[in-house]
This record gives sequence, C-alpha cells and structure tokens, in this order.
Amino acid sequence: MMTSRSSFDLVGGFDEELAVAYNDIDYCFRLREKDLLIVYSPLVTLYHYESLSRGFDEDPAGRARYLKEKATLTARWAERFSRADPYYTPNLRPGLPESCYYAF
Repeated sequence: MMTSRSSFDLVGGFDEELAVAYNDIDYCFRLREKDLLIVYSPLVTLYHYESLSRGFDEDPAGRARYLKEKATLTARWAERFSRADPYYTPNLRPGLPESCYYAF
C-alpha cells in the first residue's frame, strides 16, 4: 500500500486497536470518508504474503485477538458493510452476482 504522508497523517495513520488484522481496510475506509481516492493500477503486479512473517492465528491468544479485531472493524463500519461495494466489478470475478456485498 502506498499513500502520501499527508493523507496518512490526515486520517491518523493505522489504528493501533487493530494491531494485526484489518488495519489496512480500516485505513482505506477512513481515507474514503475524507473523499480521498484509493487507486488501483492494472499495470502493477502486487504480492501480499499474508501471515508470512508473523505466522497464522491458530493459537488461542492469536485467534482471540483476530476475532476481537474483526468485531471492532465490523462494528465500526457496520453501515458501510450493509451496502454494496461501489467499486465491485464482475469483470474481476466472473460468475458472481452484480450486487456483490463486502464479505470477509
């Protein structure tokens, strides 16, 4: 993810309450609240190796933290999750219905 420092500072950076999971999603939602765009370039190949450096949340403490962070995100952005994703395009995942809702 790459954003300007001024945008990062404007929305308060990453929320430390979301220490591991969903901090990137929360950050992007806060950018959108300020009418800042998140740009995707089809000319770039990006790789995200989830959990590569920290491992998986399979132990009880990690699982509990993950569930807490997921609950925090869904409560904080409940209204947004109740709407269709404005950037969804069926061209990226053929076969899904046109009114795709946020899912995670």
